[in-house]
Amino acid sequence: MTKLTRKATGNGPGGSTTGSLEGDLGDEQLRLVGLIVLEWNEIEFLVSTITYSAMGLPGEHWVTITSGLSFDSQRSIILNEAFKSIRLPEDFIKAIDRSFAAAKIAKQSRDGVTHARVTHGTLAIGMNFKRAAGTVHVQETNLSASALSLLRDHLKIIRAEILASLNLVDMWKSAANWQMSQRPRIPTDEETLAVTTELSEVLTRLTSLQEERAKLEQNPAFPY
Repeated sequence: MTKLTRKATGNGPGGSTTGSLEGDLGDEQLRLVGLIVLEWNEIEFLVSTITYSAMGLPGEHWVTITSGLSFDSQRSIILNEAFKSIRLPEDFIKAIDRSFAAAKIAKQSRDGVTHARVTHGTLAIGMNFKRAAGTVHVQETNLSASALSLLRDHLKIIRAEILASLNLVDMWKSAANWQMSQRPRIPTDEETLAVTTELSEVLTRLTSLQEERAKLEQNPAFPY
């Protein structure tokens, strides 16, 4: 993602604002910012639930897992190990990884929006401030309704993808429980066919959502 970076001036980056958010951003922009925040919260909750489910931990550990892991490479490492431990099929893992990769990119955009302050209301420009090597860098981000709407469209589909991913993990674990229960048994042909069909349908649903997202206009950069 290309970032617009420059050194901040001594008296701040300047800008043109009315002094109130309602005066700088329209109702649609403010509505979309709120939806982006809440949409991401739903995605992060589903990712935490997948992590908890894949690890197969007792219920009392749910809060620790959902609140203790950030959306970063650490979670990816833990998830990949958990997927291997439950012998999740490789095509399932690859499909889920594609959605997680999209979510990681979307988080960068979400951060760019939610951490920005409005500096040019009429131009719908926000700015994020970063410190690196003792220098403050100002990074501009697009707060126009069209850009925010496109980001929200991406997030909506990603949330559906992560939900389908959770369904895959839960259904696979339920099927595996036939073999791992106290009274293991071989499922009937009808049961095997039903589970195989359901899993195939969910996987198809997941890949269809990914194809739908790919057809969207490329998510605009929201540097952060």
